[in-house]
Amino acid sequence: MHRKTARRIAQSALVALSLSGCARELQTQDAVTPTLGNAVRANATIHAVRLPERVVDDTSLNSDGTVAAGALDRYRNVEED
Repeated sequence: MHRKTARRIAQSALVALSLSGCARELQTQDAVTPTLGNAVRANATIHAVRLPERVVDDTSLNSDGTVAAGALDRYRNVEED
């Protein structure tokens, strides 16, 4: 084996070993990494609003819209400090 060939192999091996340390960084993404498991799903479930069935099943509207219109008027006419 020639010296140049041996040197080239040694350089290639050194580069490969150097880059192998970056393999973990290359696997990560800007988004959630796979190693976090279900943390995002768990957090979303914790913060979800769970209404009782009696509230969900009640579809009667006890207003003709005047209450909502009054709320909109109050919202629009708030004086800025």
